[in-house]
Amino acid sequence: MKDVYICSNPIVFDNLSILRNKDSSTSNFRRALDIISKALVYEASKELSLKEKDIFTPISKHTSFVIDDEIVIIPILRAGMGMLDAALSFYKDASVGYVGVKRNEKTLMPMPYYENLPVMSEKSVVFVLDPMLATGGSINYALDILKQKKVKKIVVLSVVGVNEGINLIKKHHPDVSIYLAALDERLNEVGYIVPGLGDCGDRLNKTE
Repeated sequence: MKDVYICSNPIVFDNLSILRNKDSSTSNFRRALDIISKALVYEASKELSLKEKDIFTPISKHTSFVIDDEIVIIPILRAGMGMLDAALSFYKDASVGYVGVKRNEKTLMPMPYYENLPVMSEKSVVFVLDPMLATGGSINYALDILKQKKVKKIVVLSVVGVNEGINLIKKHHPDVSIYLAALDERLNEVGYIVPGLGDCGDRLNKTE
C-alpha cells in the first residue's frame, strides 16, 4: 500500500521478540519499545526536508545541510508515551502535544478525554506516536484534529499494525505516511492484534 513502510531490521526483529513475549519483564519491555521506536523515528526521518547552511570546520568553510522543518511530536496517551523519549532523542527542540483517547471495549470506538496541542504551522511535520495500530480509531481521531489545525505533513509511527487499522487511516487520510515495525495477521473478536503483544499501555505501565 502507498506510503506504508515496514522497518525490516535485525535489531527491530530481535526487540520485537521481547515485546511479544508475555514473560518479558517490564524493564525489558520498556527498553525494547524504546529501541524499536528509535529505529522507526530514524526510518521516518526521510520524510523531512533539508536546507543548506554554511559552517566552519577546524579546516575550512563548508556548506552543510540541516533539517528545515518544524518538528512536532504527538504521543497518543497512554501507550504513546513509551515512544516519546526515543523521538526526542533525535529532535531535542521539537514541540510536544498530547491526545488522550480510550477505546470503548464494547463498541471499539474511540473515546477522547484529553487534548493539549502546541501551535503548528504549514512548516510543521507532525509525528503521531502510538505503538498499536489496531482498529485505527484512536489514531484516526488524532489525525482528524491535526487536519483541523491545517497541518500539511503528518507521519504515523506504530510498532505493530494490521490491515484493518491501516485501511481506516488510508480511507480518511490517504496523504499520511505510516511506519511500522511489523504488519500482523488480524484483529481478534475483541479488537486485539493477533499475534500482537497484548495491551501495550498496561505492559508499559505495569498495570496489567
